[in-house]
Amino acid sequence: SRPPGTVAVSATGTAYGEPDRASFDAGVNVLGDDARAATARASEGVQALLEALRRAGVAENDLRTVSFNIFPEQLYDNGGQPTRVRYRVASTVQVTVREGARLGELLGASVAAGANEVSNVVYRVADPGALERQARAAAMRAARDKAEQLARLGGARLGAPRRIVEGGGGTPPAPLARFSGGDMAAQSEAVPVVGGQLEVTVRVEVVYGLE
Repeated sequence: SRPPGTVAVSATGTAYGEPDRASFDAGVNVLGDDARAATARASEGVQALLEALRRAGVAENDLRTVSFNIFPEQLYDNGGQPTRVRYRVASTVQVTVREGARLGELLGASVAAGANEVSNVVYRVADPGALERQARAAAMRAARDKAEQLARLGGARLGAPRRIVEGGGGTPPAPLARFSGGDMAAQSEAVPVVGGQLEVTVRVEVVYGLE
């Protein structure tokens, strides 16, 4: 007798969820004629930033230094000849926001504390696995619907899956704008932010038997 046939299909499923976590980078960028003096000013600024965030309720393990850089900047006269060197010192802290609704408040607190560089604002979900499971179930339902239609059109009956391969899944972050500038230090209100929705998409390839 002839071996039973198969039908192979691919399908995707997507699940949506509101972000409930966030993170951002905040730091101090200082320019001075002396590297040691500029470093001291930057360190004072970062210390003030950290203290403000702690007062706002950010836990110690949600604060992490992600960069500290000293850049010499050569100055030139109108004739293109080197004159003197200035030093730019930049120190950046990554802040994890456990309650996404507080993101704007903590951005504002960072700016009020003296942060003149804020970037890499990213929304996340605390449990991306739950969205992945929803997306995976949706992908399998879509795959079975497609395979049943193909089997019916071919005059056969769909059997059990013989092979299942999952493609890609993941939660793409939703970055927001970069804020920078010395005038920001005068602001103290919460920064308006919008989280929108995050999505997870899972792709599956399934081979079904035909009866």
